[in-house]
Amino acid sequence: MTHTGRVVTRFGAELVIEDETGQRRRCTSRRRLQDAVCGDRVEWSPSDSGNDVVTAILPRHNLLQRLDPRGQTRPVAANLDQVVVVIARRPPPQWPLVDRYLVAIEHLDARALLVVNKADLEPDASDPQPGMEERYRQLGYPVLHTSASAGLGLDDLRGELKDRTSILVGQSGVGKSSLIQALL
Repeated sequence: MTHTGRVVTRFGAELVIEDETGQRRRCTSRRRLQDAVCGDRVEWSPSDSGNDVVTAILPRHNLLQRLDPRGQTRPVAANLDQVVVVIARRPPPQWPLVDRYLVAIEHLDARALLVVNKADLEPDASDPQPGMEERYRQLGYPVLHTSASAGLGLDDLRGELKDRTSILVGQSGVGKSSLIQALL
């Protein structure tokens, strides 16, 4: 018997699927389905021995991809409603990276949300382009200020995430994991 579910975690060939009832199930994907990613809707079948088996990836609404070090595109997440681009006061934002994310989001048919984390800190004096937050806001991108450590803006962020399939992206050290932990 085949069931449907959504991929919520992936570790190599092992997937965690949330089924129709909200229960999480450990699954292994068939070899030809190696590109299943978080957010994918899949078909799976129960197994009497070991993990259940993912047998098919259902059609995707969209797919966020990135280039690997060899220049090959690799899928990151699928069926997104929103991409949350996290920057921080420290380290200083890499504005060209933010621009690349926003261009990718525009091609996804997804909503972009810019989150300035560590908002309880003063901006880094080495920021090469101060005032960029306001420029993005003027272009129509929503901007939230948060601080995972101080609890600032977490309720607003929770509200923006509610009922949306989202992914947090951004440069290393901006507090993506800290925000997720604070929200959980």
